[in-house]
Amino acid sequence: KSPSARSENYSRRHSSMNSDKTELISMLDDSDPMVSGRAAYALAKSGNMRGLTHLHRLLKNDKAQIRGKSAMALGEIKDARSVRPLIGLLQDSDDRVRASAVRALGTIGDNSAKESVQSALKNDQSLSSGLKQRKRCSNSVKTRIFSVRA
Repeated sequence: KSPSARSENYSRRHSSMNSDKTELISMLDDSDPMVSGRAAYALAKSGNMRGLTHLHRLLKNDKAQIRGKSAMALGEIKDARSVRPLIGLLQDSDDRVRASAVRALGTIGDNSAKESVQSALKNDQSLSSGLKQRKRCSNSVKTRIFSVRA
């Protein structure tokens, strides 16, 4: 392709990506937290701070499912700015949300969360038991990153 054709193709792709981000940003205000959460995740994965901030807000949603899914999304994004909000979820009233927070913190792997995770696992039997039952996460959280109960 000629340089002008490559440039035009790049411009079209770049314009499309900006359009997609604009659409995702507008979806952050959707009344369905699952829709806004997915949009926030996509934005955060692309490096857009608005997505990350929105996921942090969803950690305070009334629905435990939304809090848990938001925590898992933040773990996948692996941004250290999410550690503090996730540590706050270790005190959540729902044990599944607490387990999601532990898994997310383990995935992020920031040492600043080590003590909080160890304390949560030591003091919360339902959390510790729940993680043991979930084979896919138990080993990664307990040994891979934090060497819990070593």
